[in-house]
Amino acid sequence: MITYLRSPTGLWRHLLPRGTLSHPSARADLWFWVARRVTKPLYIFPMALTALGTGTALHALLGAIPRPDEIPEKEDKRFRAAAAELFDRILQVADNAGATDEHRAVNYLAVRYPAIYARTAAAHAGNASLTAVDVRPSRLSGARSIVDVIFSYTNRNTDFTEKFFVRCDMTEEFPFLVTKMSPYLQG
Repeated sequence: MITYLRSPTGLWRHLLPRGTLSHPSARADLWFWVARRVTKPLYIFPMALTALGTGTALHALLGAIPRPDEIPEKEDKRFRAAAAELFDRILQVADNAGATDEHRAVNYLAVRYPAIYARTAAAHAGNASLTAVDVRPSRLSGARSIVDVIFSYTNRNTDFTEKFFVRCDMTEEFPFLVTKMSPYLQG
């Protein structure tokens, strides 16, 4: 290597020997690179539109979440705001492709269990905010794959954290509830 460093041309001759750039495979590589640069916007633009449309469609689901009977109609705007916050938090879970039981449980609850939105709205009314959504294997798991989805709400004045959980069975293709939303007591 030292012999190539004696002059800049010696190094370039070592890195690019004569005939390298004029070789047919080098020309093919160049055309491939140019073709990729030209065609990339043609397939990236539709993907961006699809992602934008999917996000809009998911947020349209929020309007379909039924307002619980215990929340008066005049509080509908607050309920929708709390539901939107919870839904956004669930969407932001890193790498949630629905491939693991934990992600499937959170996705299932987000679209099939309106009680989580009612609990979040009640927490907001009590000056608390959603601070965490955790998923843990349940102690009831045996032959079946059961997980506990834990929602943590922290009071903005006292910093007291109150936790609620929903237990889901994830064993088969379609998840289902094992336990409705209940206070979570760490044991």
